[in-house]
Amino acid sequence: LKVSGSVQFRIRQLAKLMQNELVALKNLQQKNGINPEKGKSEKDHVDEALLYAGLIAHFVGDLGQPFHASVDYDGWMVNQGGIHAYFEVDLVNVLSNSWEDEVLDFALAFEPARKLVSDVEKSGHRANFLNIAIALGVDSLDEKDRVLFLDKSHALLKKSSKNQTKELKIKAKRKRAKDTVVYFRQVLKERFAVAADVLAFLWYQAYVNAGSPDLKKYKSYYYPLKPEPIPLDYL
Repeated sequence: LKVSGSVQFRIRQLAKLMQNELVALKNLQQKNGINPEKGKSEKDHVDEALLYAGLIAHFVGDLGQPFHASVDYDGWMVNQGGIHAYFEVDLVNVLSNSWEDEVLDFALAFEPARKLVSDVEKSGHRANFLNIAIALGVDSLDEKDRVLFLDKSHALLKKSSKNQTKELKIKAKRKRAKDTVVYFRQVLKERFAVAADVLAFLWYQAYVNAGSPDLKKYKSYYYPLKPEPIPLDYL
């Protein structure tokens, strides 16, 4: 918790909820679709599972960002204030259309989630939802200094500043993202790839843990744009 925060527990909670819906789906399939007690159909369970899968994607994506794993989430402690948005928005917005293919190719070639799983198991722990999420957070935190170094070396024009009361903050001045993205491209690719690969691993683990229910017949146009709040279960 002191190293990389508590979002890992949210990821575990949502992954378990996803798994529970897939377990219910599997049970329902074994009963030939009859579920008089809860009144939920097979489609309902898959809809709910995919809702949780989408919410997991948000938090795993966040956890792949080095500054989401640090108390110095925007670089103010090292006079590089504003690095958070520069790294995850400005630089990403100027990437080429081939970017998604590059990330996919990198993930397939290096399988970063497999490495995290191996690290967890070598440490004597199970590669479950929580421990994989913790490993991702620690991995992201380890990359923070690299990003700060690249920023200082290639983008930073003027350091950030703040007064003694911290009420007035002036962000650092940086070069245009399109002029510096070449220096950040590799670390961006790595962070995108590891987060996407971990997300795929968690989804698949939830599916396998649930007994690999049959999804071949599933079709839906269910788009829960404003899902109900999900209370935390770990406080």
